[in-house]
Amino acid sequence: MTNNDLQESRFYVMGSYLWVFLVSSIWFLVFNIPVLLAILVQAAFKNGLFEIVLLVVSIFIGPNLIALFYTVNKARRSENIMENISKNYLKGYKNNFFEGMFYWVFYLAIFLIFNFNRLYFLKLGGSIKNVSYIFNVLQIILVSVAIMNFVIISRFYLSIKNALKISIYESFKNIGVFLKILGVVVIYGFLYKYLGNSMLILISFVAYAIIILLQPVLEDVQSRFTNKNQ
Repeated sequence: MTNNDLQESRFYVMGSYLWVFLVSSIWFLVFNIPVLLAILVQAAFKNGLFEIVLLVVSIFIGPNLIALFYTVNKARRSENIMENISKNYLKGYKNNFFEGMFYWVFYLAIFLIFNFNRLYFLKLGGSIKNVSYIFNVLQIILVSVAIMNFVIISRFYLSIKNALKISIYESFKNIGVFLKILGVVVIYGFLYKYLGNSMLILISFVAYAIIILLQPVLEDVQSRFTNKNQ
């Protein structure tokens, strides 16, 4: 078998992607150690103070998500899939650190507002509690829009205003893609609920699946913007 045949073989490609998923997932977990520790402490003591600490340290998830999407997308577009995995993750994290924090806080604040209203109507009881399901749906939609936002800014340099506008616009324009992302969010959330933090090792695989689903969106954005987040 020639070197070219090896590069093109399905087993080689599959193994390469598995290595990318493993390495990028490990980096994701390493950079989210403060969050994981806060989750463990909060679960052990169930104290309101630790919930606040968890919310504060969760800001590190933002830049980590962008770095994760950046890494798996670079691997998908590269001829040498396994090249510079760690370097790409660190570059994606560093270049989008503060931007990632901002977007995370922005979406987290809206999510908490929806959650407050959901719990409020749920506690009222009676038929009015059904309104809480509306906020459940809004939370899921918000998460899907946020994911689209994180993927777009991991690939393109955009102003905050443009990134938010494009994410919302593309969600409505590509409703089929948006619904598929909703499905991924719901399925992963369901599995995480029952399997816990063990699902985090699959986070890179989920990120890759989202990247594949969002190809029409990325191509649409690329046709209008040439300033790529390389």
